Amino acid sequence: MKGSSDARCCWSMTLEAVKQCAPQWVIVENVRHCPAEQWSDDLRSAGYAHVTHRQLNCADYGLPQKRIRSFIVAGQQPYQWPMQTHCSSEEVLQIAAGLQPWRSMVQALDLQRVTCHHPAPTITTAESQGLGSQHVRRWLYRHTGLKRFTLQQCQTLQGFPDDYVLMGSSNKRYHQLGNAVPPVMASLLVKALT
Repeated sequence: MKGSSDARCCWSMTLEAVKQCAPQWVIVENVRHCPAEQWSDDLRSAGYAHVTHRQLNCADYGLPQKRIRSFIVAGQQPYQWPMQTHCSSEEVLQIAAGLQPWRSMVQALDLQRVTCHHPAPTITTAESQGLGSQHVRRWLYRHTGLKRFTLQQCQTLQGFPDDYVLMGSSNKRYHQLGNAVPPVMASLLVKALT
């Protein structure tokens, strides 16, 4: 875990922008191993009275992808996190309590002759080369016959509409999708502000 020392980390610039603009609310999303506690302390020092952070699995909110990310919300009032809407099919008691089963990648991508009933693995910035780890690439091939997801499949698994336009080369568009906050998560987190 590199955290703030990672050259790709833009936290210092983000914090500076927050200090200069002083928005009423701040929502931060990053990989699950980011230094969320440190960043929360930085936001408190910047004048936010209520700062909270959690790791959320986007599959628990209807995205057909297991995407666990850290979220930080800062404001002058307490924040009420959105309620989980989905769970794994193994969590029978939660399904009985009204949660829906996770959406599978088969449902989302309308794959024929595929019997995998799990959400897709996390879409990453390295998608153009195939999924990150060798373990995940083997899993994908074993369950779907795919060596990697297409751009359109990544877009669907991230929850973007089919007509959403990405710019740049194929690699740049894969990179944009791997870095994106899924719209369903952004929408849920923002709606919980009101």
